[in-house]
Amino acid sequence: MGELTLLKVTDNITFSTIPSSTKPLILHKKNETVVTVVDSRKNSSNWKIYIYYTNPMIESDGKVLSDSLFFKKFNDEEIVLKTDKKLVFESSGSSGNINVSNITFSPNKGLFLKPTKDLLEGEDYSTLIVWSIEE
Repeated sequence: MGELTLLKVTDNITFSTIPSSTKPLILHKKNETVVTVVDSRKNSSNWKIYIYYTNPMIESDGKVLSDSLFFKKFNDEEIVLKTDKKLVFESSGSSGNINVSNITFSPNKGLFLKPTKDLLEGEDYSTLIVWSIEE
């Protein structure tokens, strides 16, 4: 009866080139990230959002930026992202009512970069982020 759906997530997340910290170097997102979840289950329960990437961040010439992509939870816990899924958010049930949740991670929460080596100037690094939802 009903379903739990991860409806949409902000795509193409870009990072500022102006560091928020230099020791260590930290680059936050330019904009907030919004995750939209619809819970229409009659007997709803808590649900969890997980995140991982398919490959480390790679620039156009194939140079890899390993162990540099992090996620800062609302409680300020920082976790390094890898190819295994990590829990980044947990909600409470919707008591049988249809509930649309927009979880908003400000620029200083959610994804951020803490590069383990110097970034190449003028290069774009990219990866595919996978978001999932589970009961």
